[in-house]
Amino acid sequence: GMSHFGNHELIKNCTIYQDEGATTTLSMDYYLVFRGNHNMAVNNYVKRANSGVGHTGYVGIKSGEDNGQHIGSVYNLFANNKIYGIGRSLLARNSTTNFNVFKNNYVEGLGTKSGGGIAIFGGVKGNIWEGNTIKNVKEFIQIWGNSEDAWDTNKTMENNIIRNNTFHNASELILGQNDDW
Repeated sequence: GMSHFGNHELIKNCTIYQDEGATTTLSMDYYLVFRGNHNMAVNNYVKRANSGVGHTGYVGIKSGEDNGQHIGSVYNLFANNKIYGIGRSLLARNSTTNFNVFKNNYVEGLGTKSGGGIAIFGGVKGNIWEGNTIKNVKEFIQIWGNSEDAWDTNKTMENNIIRNNTFHNASELILGQNDDW
């Protein structure tokens, strides 16, 4: 996968995939993720082809700790990407993953038994998901609390906007879960 730590980066017209012929039960964790500010992922193709592997992976934006320092992720853009078979797509994860935009992406899961379209973890604030098409997933929207985000003790998401998205074929509209419970 492609994990980018830094600012002002552009990932455009790339293909990121897990091999369809993989026989292992291991899988990539982050297929495409930014940790930093003012980055853009545009017109990329991301595919997890083998549904037999264990972990379903992530595509999105994450903040968190790196060598003892908290790294925020703000003002990033994910636009016009095609994402197939990823368990947690259009991800905003952990506090200070704020003011990011996910726009006009196409997400297709491996069916209604696993995976999700929009994934929100922990105390993210002010993010926008707009104009995305999400189909054939277990949950259209996943909202998770998590204990890995030591920087935000209340883990409350606030002022996020999910608007004008198109959803087709899922088992659940919204999944809310907290792994601290």
